[in-house]
Amino acid sequence: MNSSPLVSIGLPTYNRAASIRRAIESALRQDYANIELIISDNASTDATRQICEEYQRQDARIRYIRQAVNINSTPNFQRVLSEAQGDYFMWLADDDWLDDAYVSRCLKFLLAHTDYILTCGVAKYYEAGELAFQEKHLNLPQDSGAERVKNYFIELDENGAIYGLMHRHQVASIPCQHTLGWDWLFVSTVAFKGKIKTLGDVSIHRSLRGSAKTIEELAASYGWNKVEAKNANLLIALNVFKNTVWRSSAFNGLNLWERINLGLSCVSIMRTRLGLLRLYGRFGILIRIKSILHRNL
Repeated sequence: MNSSPLVSIGLPTYNRAASIRRAIESALRQDYANIELIISDNASTDATRQICEEYQRQDARIRYIRQAVNINSTPNFQRVLSEAQGDYFMWLADDDWLDDAYVSRCLKFLLAHTDYILTCGVAKYYEAGELAFQEKHLNLPQDSGAERVKNYFIELDENGAIYGLMHRHQVASIPCQHTLGWDWLFVSTVAFKGKIKTLGDVSIHRSLRGSAKTIEELAASYGWNKVEAKNANLLIALNVFKNTVWRSSAFNGLNLWERINLGLSCVSIMRTRLGLLRLYGRFGILIRIKSILHRNL
């Protein structure tokens, strides 16, 4: 491995003229120089294009891509990952910003700990320019991939780990599924592939401005109907089950029963954490059977 490998920072954006300068400058200001910044503009209608092109003229490390039409947010996240050429990759939201040493600290840890696939700084969240709260650390040092996935859903907070630094070649095949909770599906799959660490001495700063206030509003932004939006947490849990049992090839190292068992364990954890009082039909029966088997084995 090159002692100074290329790090790709993917910045998907849409109509963020008011905040994208801060995001771009925080990437370019990193004390680790060997980076490429990939900006994918999702057909913005404000001044985002002009701002990005201005920075591209000033710094050769920037690649600016403009979508001809809006392709939705998750495919835009996928686009910057697909375009990345670095040995390591991270996303940066268009209204967030990084400490100057974010990349170097995360990269130093990954180079020294080859069993880790992702490391991130502490995520700090801001409302109207004031620090609102700090996310708890997500650390998944377990040797078993299945145990890491289960502990991910136990420890899950705001999922700031999605903006951590990752081994690109190990995550490039993980799809960004265009559905509510896609980032949970992504990071849980990453966790199965390798260990995850939060570093306490460096931070990513996340803006709460413009975020949907309810899960129903978020679900609507993904095209879910009112019934689906009302049961959004349940459907997210079902997506976790499907992703673990048959959708994701990352879990192919497990046999079918092991995949079913892991999927049911994750849903049981989510049922407790998300307040899912009922799980309907055959799916609920499977959860009850697993609980009975667990108590008697």
